[in-house]
Amino acid sequence: MSGSIRSRIVASFAGTFVAIGVAAFKSIRTKIVAMFVVAIILIGIVAAAVGIVVVREYERQLSDERGASAADMCASLFTMLYEQEGTFDPESESYKKYRNFLREICEESEMNYLYAFECDVENNRITYIMCVADNEEADAQMVRERGYGTVVSTEISDLEKRALQGEKVSQALEVDSEFAHTLAWFSRVDGVPGNVLAAAEYSVTEQRRRIATTVAFALLPAVLVLVVLLIVELAVLNRNVFKPIGFVAKRMREFSAKRAGGFEPLGISSHDEIGEIAEAFEGMGADIDVYLRDIERMTSERVQSQVELDVARRIQLGIVPESFDLSGTGFEVHALSRPARQVGGDFYDCLETDDGRVAVVVGDVSGKGIAAAMFMTLVKTAVRDELLAGRGPAVVLNNANERLCASNPEGMFVTIFAAVLNPCTGELRYANAGHVPPYLASADGARVLEVDPGVLLGLFDDADVQEGSISLEQGDCLILVTDGATEAVNADRSFLGEEALVRSLAAGVPYARATSAADAVADAVDAFAVGCEQFDDLTVLALRWISRCETRKLAVSMASLAVVRKKILAAAVDPAFGRKACLACEEAFVNIVSYSDARSIWYSVEAETEAEAEAEAEAGTGSADGAGESGRAEARPISLRVVLEDDGTPFDPFAVTPEQKSFEDLDGGGMGIGLIRSIAREATYRRVGSHNVLTLVFE
Repeated sequence: MSGSIRSRIVASFAGTFVAIGVAAFKSIRTKIVAMFVVAIILIGIVAAAVGIVVVREYERQLSDERGASAADMCASLFTMLYEQEGTFDPESESYKKYRNFLREICEESEMNYLYAFECDVENNRITYIMCVADNEEADAQMVRERGYGTVVSTEISDLEKRALQGEKVSQALEVDSEFAHTLAWFSRVDGVPGNVLAAAEYSVTEQRRRIATTVAFALLPAVLVLVVLLIVELAVLNRNVFKPIGFVAKRMREFSAKRAGGFEPLGISSHDEIGEIAEAFEGMGADIDVYLRDIERMTSERVQSQVELDVARRIQLGIVPESFDLSGTGFEVHALSRPARQVGGDFYDCLETDDGRVAVVVGDVSGKGIAAAMFMTLVKTAVRDELLAGRGPAVVLNNANERLCASNPEGMFVTIFAAVLNPCTGELRYANAGHVPPYLASADGARVLEVDPGVLLGLFDDADVQEGSISLEQGDCLILVTDGATEAVNADRSFLGEEALVRSLAAGVPYARATSAADAVADAVDAFAVGCEQFDDLTVLALRWISRCETRKLAVSMASLAVVRKKILAAAVDPAFGRKACLACEEAFVNIVSYSDARSIWYSVEAETEAEAEAEAEAGTGSADGAGESGRAEARPISLRVVLEDDGTPFDPFAVTPEQKSFEDLDGGGMGIGLIRSIAREATYRRVGSHNVLTLVFE
């Protein structure tokens, strides 16, 4: 309420200024305004009398006059010395006598330095003839560092050039040297051959101190007046404002809804704004009682709703993580999800089937919030069950649609795109149920994959989703998105659209990682909608086909390790890198042979070259063809992916933290799981069907 008083004071300032002498001091507003007016008038008078700006300009003019005069005196002195000696000899008695005399002039004129030097304008250097300072310590330093014959390379300023031409220059040059921050004035030394100048320097700090001192003494009366005014005004405010408001605040703190009916009057009878506050407070008891009850009810409901949302969010993150990676022989998958609300309706899934194929799904449930999340869970479960059964993508979606239509009382629906990749051949089978089409990023660009639009699931029993297929090339990346990508909105209320997203994806091809492709979509959305709140859920899944499977079958014996070792060393090229990879793979191989009870072992070794890793950056910077060919010619493997697969009993070697052992206690198969973790950049275990699959990535 006090803020309202002050705002009205400012608004009525002009009107009260004229009537301040005759107005009755019945209102606290007029009292405060009167005090402010008096303070402003006094400040204006003091500021006008002191003339701070004039003082500053006067001090600068005075410094210029004194500095120029000192430089002229110094020049005259050096002219006399040269006329007397015919040269400048630092060992002569006259030179020493004139130096002492120059010291006296430096101290009397309150200059910091006086000196003479010869200018070499063409080579931008000066040669000191004599230099003195205003105190013993500084003067001794000048003798050491700026003595006779000292040559210093420095740019000759325009002021120095003007002085060399005989012009009387009273303007100062600001010099920030290793000795001090000063103002320098120059004067030509007449009667001396060469370009000889005399100079006087005065400390900028000292000049500023003098200005500050003068201004401070000028403002002191105003400060004293303001202090007195402040004391007086505080006394007035304390009596007329602060004490009454403090009393009202105390009663407010003591107020409770139970006392609303029997609230005692405050007893404030003033006829100003404070009286209005007291009167308003006395009549608000019943209203506050109603407000408190409403707030308590709404707070309880909001807390309960927030708790439910938090629980749903944790459940959803367990079903649809914010990011997920899956990799295996010949493929890798990266997915990310960013719900627009705390709980969204987008989802994705990726899994390996028992026959070694990889299936990916992206869907978008109608609506937002908890209802969409619950329906999403039902949809994902139905689709996942069908995929694990080994069915094709079209059959999966049609069967899932039948299940959804049978148990969908709210009439919700979902759009889904599902695809199944054979990593050994690159064949990709897919089916679309009303979802936005996917994107295909290959070495020569990016495009929207033309697919049958299909019918959304959950509303019609006869969806009849059709299946399509394509053959991927090595390095191709299939990118699935939800409409939160293409329908991202910027500040102009326009959509990102498919064409802009294709251009963003094409700028980064070929993608060396599935993560890079997914991040390219997210970055494009963020860059387009910068500064705007996320309008819709965003889900991106990138499936990259690396190469055809080259899995080889081995006998379950330690003799087979030599085959794996030979393959790793051949792929690594760098012997040290290959030996480290072999050391980690040996431990894993020994565990399989010794403890898995497997009948067969399969392995694959894939190498990624430096050229492949840099291909994305080269495409983004527009590298020339020749540069790209050179990079490919010099390509060297920089990472290895080794996959060991067996048909033994299920066992995850990374699920249990290994016990600490001494060196002598280590088994003959290697230095333990800890060694594998320390050498491999990535070490993961999966159970695919009846096989254990261990993937090790080395860099």
